[in-house]
Amino acid sequence: MKEYDEIAEDWDRRRNKPISALALFIDEVRKRDVVLDAGCGNARNLVEIARQCKKAAGIDSSEKMLGFAAARIRKAALGEKD
Repeated sequence: MKEYDEIAEDWDRRRNKPISALALFIDEVRKRDVVLDAGCGNARNLVEIARQCKKAAGIDSSEKMLGFAAARIRKAALGEKD
């Protein structure tokens, strides 16, 4: 989405930690779960969720945000799990 592409750099710079609301449900995510983060943005929440489950995927309408998400996932050393 064009609007989010325009603010992606500032968003990524300012929002780099998981949201506090993640604490309300992260303990409910199990190792066997497969999770989709729709509107994952820069993957700040997705990285934490992926550490808890079998497989996690993120989608977003902003290509620039997905670029930041891919970089964050690489930096966190998250990859394909069996």
